[in-house]
Amino acid sequence: MNYSFETDLLGPKAEIEGTFDPGEKETFDCPGEPPCFVIESISINDEEFEIDCLCDETLKEIEQAAFDDAHNNYDPY
Repeated sequence: MNYSFETDLLGPKAEIEGTFDPGEKETFDCPGEPPCFVIESISINDEEFEIDCLCDETLKEIEQAAFDDAHNNYDPY
């Protein structure tokens, strides 16, 4: 599912776009799959930001912000 949200990134507001997969619960015959968010683009003040310039810690913060935003705003039904 394509997903976008706004968050504070290094000060200014940033628009984050990516693909969010809510994952699947473990069942008897399937190990399940954890949720994941793949960042496709980051825009600050309508200019695209280079993702490769971000450290792993910042990327993890963005991923957590995506999970939090999706949890608060996503309704699969």
